[in-house]
Amino acid sequence: MVSSSSLLSALVIGVTVGLVGRLVLPGPKAAPVWLTVALGVAASQLGSITARLVGVKPDALMPGSVAQVGFAVPVVVLAVIAAGRLQPQDGAVARVDRVEQRGGGRPRSGGTLRGPA
Repeated sequence: MVSSSSLLSALVIGVTVGLVGRLVLPGPKAAPVWLTVALGVAASQLGSITARLVGVKPDALMPGSVAQVGFAVPVVVLAVIAAGRLQPQDGAVARVDRVEQRGGGRPRSGGTLRGPA
């Protein structure tokens, strides 16, 4: 059973890691703030559960907090980096716009969108 203190610490650590991770990481911020905070809280809670399964007592604040931070930081960092890489490049948006201008993306002269077979 997860104690209320570990739930509260997971919430505090998750929100803190989510907000700080969002502010500290360089580059485009494609991931919304709510997503980084939610992932931080979820990963922090997973760290708390994992620490409890390993045998850390629920009253031990330091090992549980280290596990929470240890889970939350990599998850938030990976989420922000992955969301930044999933954004379409300017050229991809321009290609989509050109296809829509030619006729809504429908192929001309009986061809297919993928090109000749």
